[in-house]
Amino acid sequence: MMFTDSLFKLMERGIEEGHLARRDVLRLVCSTIYDPEWVRLDLRNWLSDTGVYAAMGADARPLSPCPFSEKELRDADERNEIPLVAPAGLRRQHLAKAYNMQHWVFTESDVTSESGGNRDEWMLVSAGEDLFRLGESCVDAAEAAKKTGQGGLAFEEYTLFAHRLRHLTGKYPDTMNWTWLPKSSYVSSLVLSAGFPGDKELFLNVWPWTEFHSNVGLRLARRRGPRP
Repeated sequence: MMFTDSLFKLMERGIEEGHLARRDVLRLVCSTIYDPEWVRLDLRNWLSDTGVYAAMGADARPLSPCPFSEKELRDADERNEIPLVAPAGLRRQHLAKAYNMQHWVFTESDVTSESGGNRDEWMLVSAGEDLFRLGESCVDAAEAAKKTGQGGLAFEEYTLFAHRLRHLTGKYPDTMNWTWLPKSSYVSSLVLSAGFPGDKELFLNVWPWTEFHSNVGLRLARRRGPRP
């Protein structure tokens, strides 16, 4: 028992110092990481530990069951996708408070998102650096993704994903390129794109939906509604 405790302390220290990725450690020591209920509880605890639920206050609700099967979760891990849930009622202001982030997007009323509804948004999000249809416009990339049964993210979902990936791997996403956020728009005629250049802090751009840039692509998400 003392050896086991010491081993876990060493692993935790390795994670904190950036020598180990929490995601790799979980694969090694946890036999239930693909169990849907374990995933639900892990995400619930993470949302609580990072202050998201506290920031939501009365808007917070019990998290719905993970709708993905054990096989789907295992297959997703092999594709380098991570499970994520955006809780029902989540708003940009909650994230700004939870993560102590200061950015114009958190208070800008002209930014609208297809997020923050009355149900949990469960998804499997691509965790790699490679983006779908890099160099294409948001419209074209989103249309191509739709044909594969996938899509992009809203700003709120991307912010959650970025901090979840940081928690699991020690790194933010999109440090070299930018991702379109087709579920969030600015004054309706412009779409948001986001990234973490240099693995430091969030940067945002707004572009016309049909404009394309060589370093902007789409981060894919497979969505599933909560189980009844």
